[in-house]
Amino acid sequence: MKLHEAKEFINKLCEVRWLDRSGTEQSCVSLIYDVTFVPLYGGYVVTDTDDIRLDKIVDIVAAETATPVAAVYSESMKIAA
Repeated sequence: MKLHEAKEFINKLCEVRWLDRSGTEQSCVSLIYDVTFVPLYGGYVVTDTDDIRLDKIVDIVAAETATPVAAVYSESMKIAA
């Protein structure tokens, strides 16, 4: 997966599948915060559960558009008041 392809999933809840060090496929459903390039390491997908190297990712599937944390917080404050 390329950097520009992965950037389409920023701020979305996605199922991410990747290969770990032993070659075993791992997966998680996670909010993708950022996709960035780290010098000497390459592309990384920054999620709420883990940072995953872009060259190890098998597939990313969007589950739904995620609600920003600030919006959830402001809604909970309205309910409490």
